[in-house]
Amino acid sequence: MLDCALPVYQLTQDQQSKLSPRGFWRVDKNKDPELRHTVLTLVALHDLEEQIRDCGGDRDKGIEAFLNLNDAEGWILPETLRLADYGLDHDERAKEHQPVASQVGPRFYDWQLTQTAEESWRECHLHARNLLGEAGYQQLLSEIGSGEKARELKVAEPVPDYQLRSPDPGQPKLF
Repeated sequence: MLDCALPVYQLTQDQQSKLSPRGFWRVDKNKDPELRHTVLTLVALHDLEEQIRDCGGDRDKGIEAFLNLNDAEGWILPETLRLADYGLDHDERAKEHQPVASQVGPRFYDWQLTQTAEESWRECHLHARNLLGEAGYQQLLSEIGSGEKARELKVAEPVPDYQLRSPDPGQPKLF
């Protein structure tokens, strides 16, 4: 598992042949380790486990505390990350704080901040409808009891993904 934090320069063709062909090191292998999804997932898991420990081992209270981090926003990408703090150090660089959040980009784009809650929910329903198809979408709505809300949002026809993208090509949507 720790191979996922190997520095880019250590993931040469020769080195890759020595690693598990199914290993998590393959995900985002061209990115610096602190920017890889696998590494950030391990960091988030570490922080969740820390919250559970801080709650005396009570898993439910720990999860609740984790979800209430950052003024109830939950866990967010750290500004900086030192891989050595998480046992993910493979070189000297891992012992220094490396920028994360600023390298990934803004948490929200301007269009997301100006979008109303109803517009945001409508977009969520559109994505669900496009991903699941009509039958799957209707089943999901019945399972969560949101059929009435979906009718209010007038989600009936699938919308091609290209229509859901931001009107500003310089600011693509995150989903």
